[in-house]
Amino acid sequence: MYLLAFLGFGWKRVDKIAEKLNPKAKVSTQRLISYCNYALEEIANASDGGHTWIYINNPMDVKHSMAHLIRDNVPECQPVVKDYFETERQLTKDKGCGTKFYVDDEKIGLARYYNSEKSILYHLNRINNGDHLTPYRDFEESIQETDKWMSDRVGEEVHLTDEQKDAIKATLDNDVVILTAHAGAGKSTTIRGIIDLWEGKEIACCALAAKAAIRINELSGQGASTIHRLLEFSQGMFQRNENNPLTADLVIVDECSMINISLFLNLLKAIPNKSKLILVFDDAQLPAIGAGSVAKDLLGSTFCIKRLTKIHRQAAKSGIKIDANKVRKQIDVFAEDYDFAGELPKHIVHGEKNDMHYYNLRERLDIHAQALDIYRSLLSDLSKKVNPNEITIIVPMKSNMENCTDSFNQEIQEILLKDEKQFIINGKYSDRAGSPRIFKKGCRIIRRKNDYEKMVFNGEIGTLTEIAPDLSEFKVKFDDDREIIFKSKELASFDLAYALTVHSMQGSENRIIIFVMDSRHNILLDSTLFYTAITRAREENYIVFQPSAYKAALTNDKVCARQTFLPLLMNQSKGDE
Repeated sequence: MYLLAFLGFGWKRVDKIAEKLNPKAKVSTQRLISYCNYALEEIANASDGGHTWIYINNPMDVKHSMAHLIRDNVPECQPVVKDYFETERQLTKDKGCGTKFYVDDEKIGLARYYNSEKSILYHLNRINNGDHLTPYRDFEESIQETDKWMSDRVGEEVHLTDEQKDAIKATLDNDVVILTAHAGAGKSTTIRGIIDLWEGKEIACCALAAKAAIRINELSGQGASTIHRLLEFSQGMFQRNENNPLTADLVIVDECSMINISLFLNLLKAIPNKSKLILVFDDAQLPAIGAGSVAKDLLGSTFCIKRLTKIHRQAAKSGIKIDANKVRKQIDVFAEDYDFAGELPKHIVHGEKNDMHYYNLRERLDIHAQALDIYRSLLSDLSKKVNPNEITIIVPMKSNMENCTDSFNQEIQEILLKDEKQFIINGKYSDRAGSPRIFKKGCRIIRRKNDYEKMVFNGEIGTLTEIAPDLSEFKVKFDDDREIIFKSKELASFDLAYALTVHSMQGSENRIIIFVMDSRHNILLDSTLFYTAITRAREENYIVFQPSAYKAALTNDKVCARQTFLPLLMNQSKGDE
């Protein structure tokens, strides 16, 4: 009966049915196994979790302590715990892992996560020890070309930093290179430099988010795709794998700190021995959604690691870059803005470029109104030539409060498409009024679920361009120019995309960002989320905030280190050398 829980029927539901059918199952090894599997999966995929193992007994953190979870949820199973755990512990000792769980004297985790992380390390070592490529081009010649590209782009003579050149050069002698960068340190131009060096070779660039892939393409001129498209996902599986690997000589993965264990492993499986692998990310951003922390774990590895910390001269003129790096270090960005009474003015502008704006307000409704006023003024300022698609409002939360994505999305759609008569209604918002979810022709929408048949993935954004006269279907033109027709009921898997949560924007950028935070967001606010919100803006960022929310965002550090198997495996590998 408990096998149903492994098939996705929900553990609590299956447990109730099992007890009715067989009361003796309440005290059984099968129930214990099923519960432990359920608990570990929940922890691995929780927004405040991501752990692939937890302590067996941790009284300081009972949410992540298996002994306490069993005591509080399946106390009847206590009589079978010792014998079962001892069996799995002995298998772990003898064979590296148990049948269902990895268990040692202190830790327990799912065997499948242990095996996946072990496989990740195996494939990284395989790639790093594979066939060694040499470029067609001279290193210095390629650096000069990248410098020229940078100079042409900004309109003045600029050069790669020594850190950037060192990172580019590292790809000559290493087949796995891990590149992490601070805001403004030139991550994107370093990617461009790597592409210039390996010109003539087959290069595959990819990212988890579609917008991040589009950004790579814009900056590098190199075709880029989502990971799912690169691996040719169809019919429920990746068509590119060990038996049908990619043909690329160089694989560059941007924003890879967003990738969870399962997708990371599938990507590595498809990379042949002949390829070089470049993993690029900003280690101060939000962690992956789902189990594991592969990219950040690898910063403790023996693979070639390059860090970009020097802020470019051009970036040093940007208040966005300067303030982002202060927030990264939890330094008050307003240190020089307080008056003698310790108060801040209502409007503060930072940076030589005047690109970082702050609006300090006391009331949540005033914050909401100010954000919409900024939105309207940006569109009406003819000197800026702003397209509505170039502005995104981002907030920490999705619904049920004044400053959430649902409320902003409804209002902005009305601002932009007030006179549009064609629309489809799909369900209701979760606000008190139960407002209808209206999607007007021309609105911006974001996909919320993967559709493997149509190859449309969670997070992809486009414009609703057509609605059938009988409302039976609608067409979306996505930002990569694909046009796809959907049945009207599929609108349940879309949201309006004028306002997004910070988590939804991770891996993406827009020309202008309006970031809203008030005291009701405090439960989510911390410096990592704040840093991520600031760095979503390419040209201008407007932060509208309550003072208490700013304090919480700057001083909190809620992103705890994830407990994963990869560091343990890497340390074990070092000891075996």
